[in-house]
Amino acid sequence: MRIGTSRALRTALYGIALAGLLLAIILPTVAAKDTPPFRVRFLNAVPDSAGVDIFIDSIQVANNAPFKTLGTYLSAPEGNYELSVYPAGKRSQSAAYVYKRAFFFHAPKDYSIIVLGRQADNSVDASVEIDRNTLDGSNNTQVRFGNYLPGTGTLTLSTGGTNTVLGNAKAGQTDNYTAIAAGTYTLVLYDGNGGVVTKSDGVMFGANTTVSVFALGLSSGTPAPSLLVNTDNGTAPIQPTATPTTVPNPSAPPPTAPASTSSASAALRQAFQPVPSIANTDTKVFYAATGHTLGGVFKTYWEQHGGLAQFGYPITEEYQEVSLTDGKTYTTQYFERARFEEHPENKGTQYEVLQGLLGREMFKLLGVG
Repeated sequence: MRIGTSRALRTALYGIALAGLLLAIILPTVAAKDTPPFRVRFLNAVPDSAGVDIFIDSIQVANNAPFKTLGTYLSAPEGNYELSVYPAGKRSQSAAYVYKRAFFFHAPKDYSIIVLGRQADNSVDASVEIDRNTLDGSNNTQVRFGNYLPGTGTLTLSTGGTNTVLGNAKAGQTDNYTAIAAGTYTLVLYDGNGGVVTKSDGVMFGANTTVSVFALGLSSGTPAPSLLVNTDNGTAPIQPTATPTTVPNPSAPPPTAPASTSSASAALRQAFQPVPSIANTDTKVFYAATGHTLGGVFKTYWEQHGGLAQFGYPITEEYQEVSLTDGKTYTTQYFERARFEEHPENKGTQYEVLQGLLGREMFKLLGVG
């Protein structure tokens, strides 16, 4: 997820956690407890958008998502859902939606919904892509390229130097996956005449990962073309700072340097990244539905207090989070319907694991409590 400040990132993640809770309460119940749901995430690729609100049926799953924001996966039971996109804060105006369409989502597939086009010419649309997040255990990276630069023809993504083609795509489309050896590359985006549209230096592809590379922005004007590189599954390598570069456009002002992100933001993003499968044991279990593990005191609490039906699947790994409630740091793990915190000061009691006060923290972030 690309958000300028750790506070904004935390707000968005809490919003996602609450959206997952609402989805679990309001959407239909999974027919069988052990049937994995489908997963879906959203990318705002509308370059002239100040922010969009995204709804599945009547449930808000993205709140004021800025341009170039790729959300984390949300889970829901298989079925037919209506997707609606509104300019941020405009849903109360019945004619304000810029996109509305019904989709049938199959379990246990993963989907990316890319909101694309331009608001200025009423061309906002959406592309529904099926994500291949299975890992093959190799030293390769499975890469796919999506072209979401409005009004462009077929663009080609290649590696610099070796000129290995990673994908070709028309505007509004995503190409199939291509395998490439893990390593560090310069990614170069070419137009149909062989001209360089933009490039990113020092992009690291990890072994046994799947990666999406999306071309975003405007071919001329602001925001300038850029590449959004996201490790969708597997362990993401630590990218060097300030690697994205763009080819100067004489008609456009200099691009704005990307905002820095704190170590807390990096920890949050890393915690939501799916991890490789492991063999299940009595103390630790891997859930393929979300790509995360559950173990230790959290596993014990989960099993003793309702399990899957009560809390849903884990959607992060355990990580250290500073609580907005008391300012202390706790081992934390998010689930589809809850957040667990380990409180070592209560070790040996029924309060060693507590559920986070998400509602109270959301009110604090919004300044209403």
